[in-house]
Amino acid sequence: CDWSSDVCSSDLNGKVYVPNIYIIGVDPVDSDTQGTGLSFSGIHVLKTPKDTKKWGGNELVASYLGRPYLGRDYANEVIEKLAMWYGSHDRMISFERGGNVKEYFQKKNKLNLLMTQPKTILSYKAGESSKILLYGTPLKTFEQKFEAISYLRDWLLEEYGTKEDGTIIRNLNLIRDTRLLEEMIAFDFEGNFDSTLAFCECIIGLKEKYNQFKNDMIKDKPQDDILTFLNKSVADRYRRNFTYN
Repeated sequence: CDWSSDVCSSDLNGKVYVPNIYIIGVDPVDSDTQGTGLSFSGIHVLKTPKDTKKWGGNELVASYLGRPYLGRDYANEVIEKLAMWYGSHDRMISFERGGNVKEYFQKKNKLNLLMTQPKTILSYKAGESSKILLYGTPLKTFEQKFEAISYLRDWLLEEYGTKEDGTIIRNLNLIRDTRLLEEMIAFDFEGNFDSTLAFCECIIGLKEKYNQFKNDMIKDKPQDDILTFLNKSVADRYRRNFTYN
């Protein structure tokens, strides 16, 4: 499903482009063979609150959930097509480490689309200085999943605005994916909740970008605000420290 409004713009030469306001969250299938319990590939696209007055924000705009009989590469192709549709911006795909997402995008020479391992949240709060570039979010331990679900809960309860009668609108009120809503209501830490964990990846990506912004505020340019940071491409910062395709 795609619930997004038209946010395409044209430059002075008439070239159409999509603003860098989207994060894609992915919970991949580990293997093409069926293991214990049915696992699906979950994919969500979140519109970030970069410029809410102009574009809106904190809105789920597209969702996919399935287990294609053609295998994981078909699901990876869905991710790639969504990335192309929403602008193909650097580091826009936040995914749980597993499956063959990295290998697929490496073969396509599009590793720049994948987010790297978080450094400010989950089990990476110390700020490691390794020059080895790791991709994807590890969500294998209970502690990591619990923290990710906590971020999701906080985001769901954030106030988005108010109605004319003063009723508070929260982010959760904007979600139109009924499967995701049903999964979140039924969630526990034992079963397969692929759509929920895929959406967690959207929030993880958003949280990581915000924390990086706060670190930059302290170290570099304290006058910048969050909107300025989100408007910047993260590509230059990664190129200063790493080599990637």
